[in-house]
Amino acid sequence: CVGHLVELAPPGVYDPCLERWDRADLPILPERWQYLVSSSTKKQFDVLCKLMHRADVDRIVCATDAGREGELIFRLVYHQCGCRITSMGRRGGVHTPGRYCVRQGAYPQNIVSGGVFHRKR
Repeated sequence: CVGHLVELAPPGVYDPCLERWDRADLPILPERWQYLVSSSTKKQFDVLCKLMHRADVDRIVCATDAGREGELIFRLVYHQCGCRITSMGRRGGVHTPGRYCVRQGAYPQNIVSGGVFHRKR
């Protein structure tokens, strides 16, 4: 992913009356959050979806930055694509968005179980 490919749907998607909202309408808390692909990133999103749905792909490694935002970006794209690959319990440890760090994070010895990052509390 390159940035935020998927974004929260605007209020008007939930209720046409909220197409033009003001402070009196806040908070806007939908029963179920909806997401849309950003028009400016649709091309990149389509590339990722195509890759995730290839017949020869049986595992996906989340190689985003190690923070919550990178994880969220990955998961939003994964779900919005309708990806059905269940072997995504692996995660590359990338801490800086430079080429060197991305390559280091992709080495098998640097990929860890997703459970390390997502323990139930």
